[in-house]
Amino acid sequence: MLSCVMKWRYCLGAAVLASMLWLIYAHALDGPFVFDDFGNIISNDQLRIDELSVQTLGAAMTSKDSGPLGRPISMVSFALNYYFLGPSGWGFKLVNLVIHMINSVLVYLLIALVFRAYQQVNEVRVKVSAAAIFLGAVIWSIHPLNLTSVLFVVQRMTSLCALFMLLGMVLYLWQRSRSIEQGEMGVGAQLLCISCVAVFTLLSTLSKEMGLLLPGFVVITEVLILRGRALNMSRSPLVWVMVLSVICGVLVAAGMVFDWHKYSLAKLDEIYRSRPFSLEERLLTEARVMWFYVSQIWLPDITQMGLHHDDLPLSKSLFDPVSTLYAVIAWTVIGLGLLVSVCLRKWSLLCFGLLWFLWGHSMESTVVPLEIAHEHRNYVPMIGFAFLWVAIIHQLSVLFSQKVVLTVVVLIVMVFASATYSRAMNWRGWGELAFAEVARHPKSARSQHELARWYFAQLLQEERTPENVNYRKSREHFELAIKADRSNPAGIYALFRLNNIVGLPVEPQWIDELEDRLLNEVITSEHAVNLVDWLRCV
Repeated sequence: MLSCVMKWRYCLGAAVLASMLWLIYAHALDGPFVFDDFGNIISNDQLRIDELSVQTLGAAMTSKDSGPLGRPISMVSFALNYYFLGPSGWGFKLVNLVIHMINSVLVYLLIALVFRAYQQVNEVRVKVSAAAIFLGAVIWSIHPLNLTSVLFVVQRMTSLCALFMLLGMVLYLWQRSRSIEQGEMGVGAQLLCISCVAVFTLLSTLSKEMGLLLPGFVVITEVLILRGRALNMSRSPLVWVMVLSVICGVLVAAGMVFDWHKYSLAKLDEIYRSRPFSLEERLLTEARVMWFYVSQIWLPDITQMGLHHDDLPLSKSLFDPVSTLYAVIAWTVIGLGLLVSVCLRKWSLLCFGLLWFLWGHSMESTVVPLEIAHEHRNYVPMIGFAFLWVAIIHQLSVLFSQKVVLTVVVLIVMVFASATYSRAMNWRGWGELAFAEVARHPKSARSQHELARWYFAQLLQEERTPENVNYRKSREHFELAIKADRSNPAGIYALFRLNNIVGLPVEPQWIDELEDRLLNEVITSEHAVNLVDWLRCV
């Protein structure tokens, strides 16, 4: 494996991939911090370290409570970023881009190893070309849906988690592929695989809790691609560890239903009280959201993409909206089809890609009371479709002229790259991004609020009068934000401040609206933070 990696064409491919990513993203590295960047990075004093010591790094690691474990590896990476490259967004986004470049190379290696193992196990004579594998990895790396994992600084948590997951998968598959070549896998090699997966699961989980999915990816790969080849099924420690992992997963899932642990549905229901949606509404809505993700992965439309997707309507029932019913039926059919295919050992590559995608979403797009939709959640799951892209390119190359097929795919890559470049152009400045987000998501409360903040900032630098166009524009977009989301009163507090700036009194209807929302709407965590900030201002 190492000798293959060292061959010049692999190094050249990695260089070409890195160059493409640099050309796409370099012009946007000076862009602004956004959204959760402020709470996790900008306002986090413990990240601004001026010396490297156990005390400063320890304080940085425990500085936030993002997730149950605090994500200490991600947090310490932000502190090191500040120490070596300073507080500017350029340094933080540069590191994000480098991580994405490394991940892109790892995705290429992972795809190559998966198809190598598939061919070994199934004794396929016609091998998948290196060009098809490379193009599959390129499509994933330059896909416009992955932009927020690069330019949205705090989503380093996602890309860093993916880095360790990919390293674990690549090393595992490399060792397993060698054992298949040799015809047998010794106990020592199996223990090495187990240790590798355990270590990288830990590192990945301490970057973001999604890292807990790594053992599941290993099991999916073993069942559908490797099929236990070169293992003594009755006496293999690797097999027994996988069986125990599956049993533990089943027990954890059962515990959620029967209230056996603190992450049960009963406990989560308490957390859902601080969300403007219920568990049932979230699950029904996610059925539609997952199809939105699939559509954007296969036919990306940057006019539908955005930093925020808070304008997606909730599914109140199976029939409200009726598209919920269609989405649920479609996923049910796919689930049954996967079950039958896996049992009959048919369509293993297709099942592998789909199960990878679904397993990748099993934590963030199911019962956990997170926000409804974010694009960065597809960073790892989309790799499942990269396997399918390679299989499609290979199959078309067998049926038609390979040169014609590769030319068409290269053109598709260029379209994807131009879409990502165009989208990255909007991230060069605060105003550009705010205008672009509102243009694409006019019903998004957060997007409207951010554009209003931009106009507010312009007003502070000019004559502060009610006649100033920036006052009128800021007020207009704050009011649109208020109208778009009743669970978020941030725009009302902003209007209080806005009128104060220009010497106008608070309007009575704003007070009535705030009182109504405080009495009748869910007090979300974001709502509480806005209220406390306003009280401090007062």
